[in-house]
Amino acid sequence: MLSKLLNSPLLKHALKTAVTLIVFALIWTFLLAIIHKVTEAPILASEAEARLSLFRQIMPDSMHDNDLLKNVIKVAPDPLLAIKNQLKLTLPKLTTKRRQLF
Repeated sequence: MLSKLLNSPLLKHALKTAVTLIVFALIWTFLLAIIHKVTEAPILASEAEARLSLFRQIMPDSMHDNDLLKNVIKVAPDPLLAIKNQLKLTLPKLTTKRRQLF
C-alpha cells in the first residue's frame, strides 16, 4: 500500500510543486536581501539629508554647531503629555566661543 502511494502521480506532482515553490522562495528571498543591502546606505543617507534640509528651514547652520542627527534624546510615551509613541527630540547647541561672536 505504501509503495503504491509513493509511486502515485499525484504525490510526484505535489513534491515537484513543493520543490519548485521552495526554490522560487529561496531565490527571491536571496535577491531581496541583496537589494536591501545595496540600497540601505543610500536610503539612510537620503533620509538624513532630507531631515537636515527640514531642520535648516527652521534653524540656519549659524545657530548651532553640533550634529543635529546625532544629538538626540528619546522621550518615552506618556499619557499626560499625549505622547503615544517614543519621540526623538533633536537638541541644537551653540558652543560658548561662537556665542560670543553674536
